[in-house]
Amino acid sequence: MLVVSLWIGFQTFIAITSYRSISADARVLRGYEQRELASLSVADMQTIQSHLADMHLGFQRIDRATSVPLIGGVVEELPWVGSRYESGRALVDVGLLLSGAGADATQTGTRALNAFDRTEFSRPEDGSDNQTWLDIVRRDHDALMRSASNVTEARAIRASMDTSVLPSRVQAQVDDLDRIFERFDFETLAAQTLPAVEAGLGADGPVRYWVLFPNPAELRPAGGFPGTGALVTFESGQIASYEFYDMKKVSDDYLAKRTEVLPAPMPIDRYLFDGGFLPHDVVWWSDHTLLGADFMQMYEVIGYPEISGVITVQPTIVADLLRVTGDVTVDVDGEQRVITPDNVFIEMERQRAQRRAGDEIDASHKDVIALVGNEILTQLKEGSRQQLQPVAEYMRAGANRRDIQAYSTNSDIMRLLDERGWSGRTNVATDAPTLAVTFANLVATKASLTMFPDATLRFGPVVNGQREATLEITLSHEGTNDIDAYYGGFQRWWTQVDLPDGSRVLSTSDDPQPDPDAPDGGAYLFDIFPQQSETFSVTFEMPDSDVLHFRRQPGVNAVDLAVEAEGCTAFESVKVNDDIAIDLAGHCD
Repeated sequence: MLVVSLWIGFQTFIAITSYRSISADARVLRGYEQRELASLSVADMQTIQSHLADMHLGFQRIDRATSVPLIGGVVEELPWVGSRYESGRALVDVGLLLSGAGADATQTGTRALNAFDRTEFSRPEDGSDNQTWLDIVRRDHDALMRSASNVTEARAIRASMDTSVLPSRVQAQVDDLDRIFERFDFETLAAQTLPAVEAGLGADGPVRYWVLFPNPAELRPAGGFPGTGALVTFESGQIASYEFYDMKKVSDDYLAKRTEVLPAPMPIDRYLFDGGFLPHDVVWWSDHTLLGADFMQMYEVIGYPEISGVITVQPTIVADLLRVTGDVTVDVDGEQRVITPDNVFIEMERQRAQRRAGDEIDASHKDVIALVGNEILTQLKEGSRQQLQPVAEYMRAGANRRDIQAYSTNSDIMRLLDERGWSGRTNVATDAPTLAVTFANLVATKASLTMFPDATLRFGPVVNGQREATLEITLSHEGTNDIDAYYGGFQRWWTQVDLPDGSRVLSTSDDPQPDPDAPDGGAYLFDIFPQQSETFSVTFEMPDSDVLHFRRQPGVNAVDLAVEAEGCTAFESVKVNDDIAIDLAGHCD
């Protein structure tokens, strides 16, 4: 009995001492929980890894100390004691799995961060072959997958635990664990996001993307007419190279080599006379996956370096990047021009406006776009890792509102883009039906930014699970005859209405256009002169839903949206700067 008592006392001492050590480690780690990754140094990562490894040793000691030789199974069957012993042992198993997985993953993170600080985000011009952060991640891929598997196992154990029998202070720590589980989805990160990042950033060799820069002053359903494109190459997680192109040259090169004329969408064929579907016309598709696939089909004919995807970037993103880099100065025809977030669009258009005014100008507006883009990329390449955090935030926000849209031939990447809503696909499943309205100007001028659309949605009562609704659109031309007609004159506006799934048109105020590619709500055409406006409406029936999404179109002046519904409290009118969720259940009886 004395020997047994001494053994139990010693094991209890080890368990208590280890528990206190683990608690101390947890307090240190909690201080890093809210830190942004970009703010962590290599020394911070080493500290985190050290504490996780120490916690793992602590859990191993507790595991040995609480293991009851020979009679462990008997103890689990004892009343009162058994359930507590079983839950405690399960919690130790969770701790072992998570601390081990965290220590291993953080070790990879430390090496990757050290490599990033050494090699940064752009390939060295001297051609040196230092390991990059992505090389490290790629090498440790299998280890990261094992860590993810351990996290999955820990989640399963935690889900089956009865925490009510544990001491209150331990229950509080289990609550902290649940919050961490809820915040961090390491399994998805390792199993889905990591393969997409590796493929997208060239872990196995160079990958190239074509980047389109739409100009919203000549509006198209995807955001604007793209006068400029860029070929950007990534390799091992770094920008290897980039080159800007005039899209007119791209289309001319395609015309010179095509062997068949692809039919252009009906509005382009009828009003813009392009001679078939050309690379710069793909922005007619509001669904970015169609845009990307069609561009790549034509791009292959040209014979430029092979690409793996297509990205469209609105001018708002360029302005956002300037907020990170600060103002840049570029030499335009021997004149030093300071480019700021507020004047970037004006400066890009300045050369064309001067030429139209009769000035002798050498540089084109497209040259200015390339100059500004080169300067921004140079500053980002030479900037610190801390600078990349706001860049990532701006890019994420831009992708969320579709000012950045991406298409890839890689299925892992497309799955990730669809899940994040960054693919620009119109038929991605959402938690609620979606109403989308897109606008385009079918006159080859730069007057679209003088057009301001308003929308009113009027909902009727629900009858047999169906709700009648009327969408009324007013297009107001706020240009004047005092300015160059190229920037504020006549416009021919094409408006398309994409109804929620399961809807049907009941009536329209104007006849829809005979466009075979028009969405289910129809396409409508209006000729509008300065200081004039046009109003039309579509009445439709849709399945009842608590929420209706109103989808924002990139590039267009923000739509003023008003909502009215019978039996509902008043809705506030809003500017559609992002997708809007119309809460019918919350406002209506």
